[in-house]
Amino acid sequence: MNSAFEIVFTFVIMLGLGFALARAGLLDAATSQKVTSIVLWIFVPASMLYNVYTYLDADALLRDGVDVLVPFVTTLAAYALARLLCMALRVPAHKRGVVCAMFALSNTIFVGLPVNQALFGDVATPYALFYFMGNTVVFWTLGVWGIRRDGGTPGTLFSRQTLRKLLSPALVTLVIAMALVLLRVPLPQVALSTAKMLGAPGTPLAMLLSGAIIQRAVRAGAWKQPLAFLAAAGSMIVAPLLALGVTGLLGLSGMARQVLITQAAMPVMSQTPIVALAYGADDQLATAGVLVTMLGLLIVAPALALVFGV
Repeated sequence: MNSAFEIVFTFVIMLGLGFALARAGLLDAATSQKVTSIVLWIFVPASMLYNVYTYLDADALLRDGVDVLVPFVTTLAAYALARLLCMALRVPAHKRGVVCAMFALSNTIFVGLPVNQALFGDVATPYALFYFMGNTVVFWTLGVWGIRRDGGTPGTLFSRQTLRKLLSPALVTLVIAMALVLLRVPLPQVALSTAKMLGAPGTPLAMLLSGAIIQRAVRAGAWKQPLAFLAAAGSMIVAPLLALGVTGLLGLSGMARQVLITQAAMPVMSQTPIVALAYGADDQLATAGVLVTMLGLLIVAPALALVFGV
């Protein structure tokens, strides 16, 4: 348990530093966007390439490929449950898409990947990436579809714009790297060493950016949105319980199960407010969800460490 508190304390320091930098104007929205682009286009793909080649082989991929079903089943079940709750609680129709997206879908890269690495070590990376794949596909299809409906611009689940969003550098790199591993194509050691060095800054930068998001959300008074707490309960309690059930049904155990459950318990996706703003949905509610769940992580992370005995 001491290690869990150390992990959380480390996150608090980095989040606090990001908060302070944002408050001082050194990490404002424009700067954060530029840094985020660098992280998403360079550091995260490099980290994925290195981790896939380091911790996976063709046999492991063929053996553990069933893990990718967990995020699909978990997020779809959580989304369906969120829709039912929204109807039962008479949540305004123009807020339901945002609530459902926050309830069911997690921040699996900026937050989930470093949390899992901190709790379980780098060997947790492949399982975290499996969850990232399914979570990303569901967010940019069903999640965005619901948010578009909130803003009065319904569209299809799959569109050219959706495809462009799905083909993010992180997901493309992950798919290519896994394909190369399956084909048993080796990479030069210099390429892996470069990828390792480029991927190293990704985690601390992600934490700094998350701290900046919290600062802007606090300044905007986002915490005053009651529905954010409903979404937080889904994101950090209901979704991991669903993942617990799904992994049990699939016969998964050990670290694979623990990492997938942890990914399901992560905060709201940071892209949710951006998508909500773009489609005229309730971006303040989405921002509140990010704020509440990021702060909730300070409770959830040590709780998971206690449950899993790490």
